[in-house]
Amino acid sequence: MIDNIILVGGFPRPIGGVTTFVRRLAASDKRIKEVVDIYRGDVKRVPIDYSGKYRKLDNKFFGFIYLFFKMIRYNHKYIHFNFSNLKSLMFFLLLPKYSSKWLLMLHHGVLKGDHFPNFLIRYLLHRFDYIFCINETQYKTYFLHGVCHSKLIKASSYIKPLAGIPDIKFKQNIDLYFSSKPTFIASGYPTPLYNFDWCIRFVSHRKEFQLALFIYGDGSEKKNILEQL
Repeated sequence: MIDNIILVGGFPRPIGGVTTFVRRLAASDKRIKEVVDIYRGDVKRVPIDYSGKYRKLDNKFFGFIYLFFKMIRYNHKYIHFNFSNLKSLMFFLLLPKYSSKWLLMLHHGVLKGDHFPNFLIRYLLHRFDYIFCINETQYKTYFLHGVCHSKLIKASSYIKPLAGIPDIKFKQNIDLYFSSKPTFIASGYPTPLYNFDWCIRFVSHRKEFQLALFIYGDGSEKKNILEQL
């Protein structure tokens, strides 16, 4: 039975798909004994329901150094890595494994190799004992890279939000906006990956619809997005 999990990812802020997932999972799964936070951010929101250890490293380089020397102490433990895309696999090129079990979840729905050689991606993926697939496209991508079916686990990246104090006024404003006409919703980090340009153009040519954008962080496309609204 898995009862001692090291969760590698990050807590908000900044808020994002990976950090939101890690925060909710750490608060809801008591098997998680330590969170190693490798995502940059001065102010972090550690959930009050999480009682394990918390290690803040600020970036992947320091996270790698920390895990490199801690890995020998993680023998026989399960280490659940959370990243965005296949490019993050370079993190594991020199990371020792010993007898720990590695679990991987990549949170971008469509995975691209970013011009990395196929043999290198195959090698790195084979270092994991189990890989969580958040959709059928991911499942096929991993299989095409040589990961056997027995290592692939279909899972959801959605975890129920943590309890908090609701902002009644904000909710009323959102409900009023949504009730005015059919609404398309787009959310994510302001980079070309999320296709916000396409969303804005699509709705702007269809006056019977409206668009609700939820963006976070200061990505390269933030200024361009705001100028189009």
